[in-house]
Amino acid sequence: MHVVIAGGGVAGLEAMLALAALAEGQVEVELICPSEEFVYRPMLVAEPFGSSELLTIPLRQLVGEAGASHRRDSLVSVDPAGRTVTTAAGEEIAYDALLVALGASPIEAVAGALTFSGAEERKRFAELLGRLGRRGLRRLAFVVPRAATWSIAAYELALLTAAERDARRLPEVEITLVTHEEAPLDLFGSSAARLVADRLGQAGIALEPSSRAERFEDGLLHRSGASPLPFDAAVSLPALEVGPLPGLPQRRNGFLQTDTGMNVAGLQSVWAAGDATWFPVKQGGLAAQQADVAARAIAARAGVHAPLQPFQPVLRAALITGDSPEFLRSPLGGRGADAAAAGRALWWPPTKLAGRYLGPRIAHALGEESGEELVDLDPAAAPAADEAKHRRAVSLLLATADGDARIGDFEGALKWLSLVEQLNLVIPPEYVARRHQWRQQRGRGADAPPNAAAERIDPSFASAAAALSDLQRRLGWMREIEHRNEGEMREHLDGLDADMDHLLALSRRSGALRAGR
Repeated sequence: MHVVIAGGGVAGLEAMLALAALAEGQVEVELICPSEEFVYRPMLVAEPFGSSELLTIPLRQLVGEAGASHRRDSLVSVDPAGRTVTTAAGEEIAYDALLVALGASPIEAVAGALTFSGAEERKRFAELLGRLGRRGLRRLAFVVPRAATWSIAAYELALLTAAERDARRLPEVEITLVTHEEAPLDLFGSSAARLVADRLGQAGIALEPSSRAERFEDGLLHRSGASPLPFDAAVSLPALEVGPLPGLPQRRNGFLQTDTGMNVAGLQSVWAAGDATWFPVKQGGLAAQQADVAARAIAARAGVHAPLQPFQPVLRAALITGDSPEFLRSPLGGRGADAAAAGRALWWPPTKLAGRYLGPRIAHALGEESGEELVDLDPAAAPAADEAKHRRAVSLLLATADGDARIGDFEGALKWLSLVEQLNLVIPPEYVARRHQWRQQRGRGADAPPNAAAERIDPSFASAAAALSDLQRRLGWMREIEHRNEGEMREHLDGLDADMDHLLALSRRSGALRAGR
């Protein structure tokens, strides 16, 4: 049975690996994808901060493990009656089963704000971080628009920015998260919302819930039914849409209608999974679950005894905080209890992308030991104690890395940082600069190109001039604070003098104080 999978993202690769596990030897899988790499999108939020290493995995590695073939091309149209697809290169490919896993394209959701989406926008965000703290850029908003039902990236961007702000000692920078949600990440339930709200408070991030942002214009973030909020810059999550797919039934914004078995409405041999489907919550873990459902249906069509399972979504997310990550899990639709834990995984392997088959492959690429399939874990009985253990473990690893660096073992120091990255998903901001320094001192300068995040955190990596400029800027802030505080103190003292004169006059009139005193 010839199975064509269109798309090399989470849903496409999860389905490919699921078919290899469920129907080995009974299906021939052909992956159509123009790229040679799988982009680990959940970690792209960390790219501008230089705090994560694994962003791509070679497709040949995953395709080879699954015994599939890879055609470097892209799907253009489908002929369901003839069971063929046409590619951008003009090739016509026959299929017995087709899985459409093309994902969706990001579009602007809040006019005037910087949309955090593609490589160019991430570069612009990194440039914005470089200007953070200078005159005219001290109030920054991260926006979850109404069109973005999956909001975790905005929280991660805000928390990572706060961590870098503190590492760069920019206390005057104000960060606000503006979201349409009634509570932080409220899809996960009340316990997760409380945990995330506490984390935002600890990081000094203000929260504006139940806010529907419309546009950012002239330093004001305009909201539906509420007064505008003043900011120097605003960063928004995107909305999503799917381009035209001739031959397939598309709904509003191009999304594909499926049933609970992920079969495309009205078509016998076509399935869909991932962001291209109608399901409103667009998240990698859910895309993987949809792919597993579709793979079971395809395997059953191939004659494999694989009981069909409807799509019953369970949200799993690892929230990057810059400190110990928050692991969140919640069945959608009110089935079962939600769980939230700081520093302790709720599934294994504890990858950011919780795919049943793809998660373990990502863990393997990170150098972690894992089984063949992802499994859920029970919440801890004492979550606070677990978080404390996690932080002690990270502190020990960082101290060991520093110790190796002090004796000149930079290779060992870098390996310890890799372990920290596995535990925390990212390394602390101050260690972004140290990692850059250790790579330079390791004697392999060609492998350590200039790192923009390291230069922001420690300007001496950029140049002596940059370090002096940074020092001059900080001295300017100190003079400004001194001048402002002196003015405020003078005003308070003048007010106190006037109040004392008024109190004396009242006391004399009431007889509490004799005249002449």
